[in-house]
Amino acid sequence: MCFFQGIKAQGVAIGNVSFSPVNSALLELRSTSQGVLVPRMTLAQKTAIVSPATGLLIYQTNGNNGFYYFDGSEWLPFTGTGWSLTGNAGTDPSINFLGTTDAQPLRLSTSGQERLRINSGAAEVGIGTTASADNTLDILNTTTGGKGINLTANSLTTGSALSIVSNSLSTGSGIRVTSSATNLSTNGLVNFNLSGSNASNSAPVLKVSNSGALNTGAAFQINNNGVGNSFLINDDGTDSDASPFVVDQSGNTAIGGLTASEKLEVSGNIAINSTGGASNKLHFNTPNNSFMTTFKARNQTSNINYVLPPSQGGSNEVLGNDGAGNLSWISPYNVLGVATNAVNGNGVSQATSTTVYSNINQMSISLSAGTYIFLFCGDVFVDNGNTIGEFSFLNTDGTTNTESIRKIQPGTNAPGVISLLTLVTVPVSGTARVQFRRNSGTGTITIAGRTFMTIRLS
Repeated sequence: MCFFQGIKAQGVAIGNVSFSPVNSALLELRSTSQGVLVPRMTLAQKTAIVSPATGLLIYQTNGNNGFYYFDGSEWLPFTGTGWSLTGNAGTDPSINFLGTTDAQPLRLSTSGQERLRINSGAAEVGIGTTASADNTLDILNTTTGGKGINLTANSLTTGSALSIVSNSLSTGSGIRVTSSATNLSTNGLVNFNLSGSNASNSAPVLKVSNSGALNTGAAFQINNNGVGNSFLINDDGTDSDASPFVVDQSGNTAIGGLTASEKLEVSGNIAINSTGGASNKLHFNTPNNSFMTTFKARNQTSNINYVLPPSQGGSNEVLGNDGAGNLSWISPYNVLGVATNAVNGNGVSQATSTTVYSNINQMSISLSAGTYIFLFCGDVFVDNGNTIGEFSFLNTDGTTNTESIRKIQPGTNAPGVISLLTLVTVPVSGTARVQFRRNSGTGTITIAGRTFMTIRLS
């Protein structure tokens, strides 16, 4: 049953019960079993309405079906500018948006807990935390495992999985990773891992470039205020390499498993290769860095190896080579002393034969193979003016060094001085001596040695 009531001061009431409409309503409908049915039409029919009046209401039966009203310029869902939970169509990115129009942040929550917030004053986003001022993105991960940010780009071939551009930096950082952890034991604060096994992987895992022609800053810098190593490279693919490359917190460097205690320590071979056909050098600068001592290799036909002596060596000793590269400390000269034999006493050597040499007593020396300067000085007596003799160097192999032969001139039983200075080659290690003999005449030649000296050259 319908009731119609026309009262000037009031609106119209329609319903299956008797009632008076509210004062502010032109029309009020009441029913407990029926509703109001507005015109129903398709999207095309709605669009075809000519000059729709503002506030015109219809129900769209296809597409994003539902109640629509005309706001004077376009048809809008009955929910106004709200977004459908099943998706939206016909949106215009220049006017449609999800967010706020006043100075209030936008919050997204799950399970009643805020998960993401966008600040109202600037482009500041917080995930798991309130966005901090001046930070574009703040992320708080409260889980004990997993990753704070997990970026996967499996189809990427030529681009960048992560690209950060900061063209106006002056004192800030393009990337900054900090941690107040007290028990970091594996993986590291920053972990780069190229796990694909393929010969085509020829690029570095980490590449740092400084391409600015006038840049004076370091391309790679490490500041270490702790007690651990500043830099460590493991080349066996594990975190427990027995022979890593290490730079400790003091700047000492160790290669090959040593503990760094000097600026450079190496376990293994070191090669200094030549470039451009020129031999590279090993430099040692003077304390004031004004000059340097340089070592470099000449052209050679085979490898040359030198083995250093096991001790420091004594005063005035020099390095000698045994011909096989084994170096040892040797004295550049040997003074055997002065013979104190009486002219006619025991130990004085006399030559009475023209064929047999005599050795000068106490004038012998042990020599290694090599080249020497040989020096002998002694006193000589010849008791007959017609007697002539010679003296020379007796080598370690028992042969006479012909270049060392010197004549003994005749005298009148008065003492004279003989000397010998020559270059000799010692073929084998052994004992060298000074020898002499009578070449002609009938007299006796007597020599008492004073000094026998050798200076090794090689």
